[in-house]
Amino acid sequence: MSQLEREPDRVRHVYQGYAEAGLRESKWSLQNRGNLTIHREIVSVLVGLLAGAGIRSLNDRRVLEIGCGMGRVLEQLVFLGANPRLILGIDLLEELIEAARRRLPEADLRVADARSLPYGAESFDVVVAFTVFSSILDLEIARQVAREM
Repeated sequence: MSQLEREPDRVRHVYQGYAEAGLRESKWSLQNRGNLTIHREIVSVLVGLLAGAGIRSLNDRRVLEIGCGMGRVLEQLVFLGANPRLILGIDLLEELIEAARRRLPEADLRVADARSLPYGAESFDVVVAFTVFSSILDLEIARQVAREM
């Protein structure tokens, strides 16, 4: 099995380690000031990127987040006016998708590998990915994800 084939398993293994160490919830808690700062910066960057792209309203836009995790960024998109029924997100980890579904029950949230998205080409008005690339160690996999996006 090549590194390209093993990478999703590597990511799953890392997150399993967090769970086994009892860090599943606290690892990303917004009670941690560092996490809160990162979250605020992501939201600030998101608002700036949307404005820079001339997107004034998200109400009728189809939005996809790659590596949506627990759905915090998607939740912010709804706060910014996105229609939850037009929000889609993918993540490698079922437990994160389940948490996102609890947060956004109307959104279409799926377990998927970003190298091969379960959607047709040009299906979205907005595609975002914030921390995905920092989790990918293999440059070729990062390139595949970027091309697919």
